[in-house]
Amino acid sequence: MNILDQFLDIFDNYQNNCQNLIKQAKIRKLPSGKYRVLSEKNKNLGTFPSRKKAEKRLKQVEYFKYLSEKDNNNLHQEKEIDLSKLEEKSLSALMRLLNKQATKEQVKKFLELYKNYFDKAIKEKSKQPDVVAFDQAFVEFSEMFPVKLNKKLVKDASF
Repeated sequence: MNILDQFLDIFDNYQNNCQNLIKQAKIRKLPSGKYRVLSEKNKNLGTFPSRKKAEKRLKQVEYFKYLSEKDNNNLHQEKEIDLSKLEEKSLSALMRLLNKQATKEQVKKFLELYKNYFDKAIKEKSKQPDVVAFDQAFVEFSEMFPVKLNKKLVKDASF
């Protein structure tokens, strides 16, 4: 085994070990004999007389962190996007409203849909690829997320 192979083996082992080092909340024993729960950023989450009580607190922290993440995901998915103030059928008008009301993930999803349909319309040599892409992306987006629309705009447009 030459030096290069040894170096590559060492590097692979180092890389694998680094992936296992995920920052987590932890318990540290203090010189006084008490136990302190520390966050991922080493913030004090409480000091306890026994390890058992510190572990209980750590479980509480992780549980509430999980609940918070779960609630945030549910709120983003269930919140209705009010597009009833959309006066014109244009990408810029829609993006202004989406940026105010939708999550970053929802805005990103709409833009991905629009780009995909626009590219497809260009390949098919559509006369108005922007209009075709807007309509198709909007229809698919409104099927994915709850959207409130202006009735007049729905009648006038081909949504």
